[in-house]
Amino acid sequence: MNERITNLARILEDYGIGSTGAHALAMYVVEGIQPGGFLSAVLANDLFEAAARADGSNQKILPQWVRAVFNAVPGRAWGSRDAVQAWVKQGGLAGQEALHA
Repeated sequence: MNERITNLARILEDYGIGSTGAHALAMYVVEGIQPGGFLSAVLANDLFEAAARADGSNQKILPQWVRAVFNAVPGRAWGSRDAVQAWVKQGGLAGQEALHA
């Protein structure tokens, strides 16, 4: 796995979102991998949708997800569905760096 993804996932785990969630969020941030329904809703700032899509464990830690996104995800990568789709289309940080290389 990409070292940047692994390193970011370790940081994200400290927010209490679990290793699977941390890796999914890290893959989205670094490479723009389309997240699943729950994570897409969190990133789009649609907390009603996120709560509805969350499994039992993620329902309990929804505040941790919000803190992780707010503190560790670039601002352009979250906040609305359009922002999430644009981040995926550009290929995350890797795509952004490729554009500016």
